[in-house]
Amino acid sequence: MLLDEKLEEVEELGFDRETFPLYYNGHHIWLLQNDARITVDERLQVHFTLYCVQCDRENTVRGRAPPVERFSERYLQDIKVLAMRPFVHSSC
Repeated sequence: MLLDEKLEEVEELGFDRETFPLYYNGHHIWLLQNDARITVDERLQVHFTLYCVQCDRENTVRGRAPPVERFSERYLQDIKVLAMRPFVHSSC
């Protein structure tokens, strides 16, 4: 896979890089890891790490979904919400 293809896939499945840094609930959130791709066995693999430079809080969500979940946009959105959860539920 060429680098351009990899970046295009991450842009399609991962967080939109243009939204970071993000200011929310007193947090100043940076996107440290933004990897979401379809593996050769047709599974969604994600690795997201968000970090607040104000309170030094970091949250990582990493894993692989079953192949059937590959086409579910809702599933991918839920994973992104999990990455944001600590910053939403408590202020900085």
